Amino acid sequence: MKKITFVLLVAMTCSVSTFATRYLVQLGSEGAATWRTPGDGEILVDLTTNAQTLNAWLTATTFTSVDEIWVAKGTYVFSAAYAFPTAGLDVYGGFI
Repeated sequence: MKKITFVLLVAMTCSVSTFATRYLVQLGSEGAATWRTPGDGEILVDLTTNAQTLNAWLTATTFTSVDEIWVAKGTYVFSAAYAFPTAGLDVYGGFI
């Protein structure tokens, strides 16, 4: 019984992390020196090309509690206050 429980727990843990998405947010064009090339499970979000503010992108995107937002160093303009609707969503910033 203990082996089955352990295997099930490991399988559940692996399946949750498989569905996580890491968003790499930047100002500037894709491939610019502002960010690296996205890998598996990562999405490059270029606010300049999309002509979006950070608020507009955050509002338009549906996140899960295991997702991560990595924001490249820069000056981002907020059009209004924003409250993250997803509990557990991790946001990291200041990457050079």
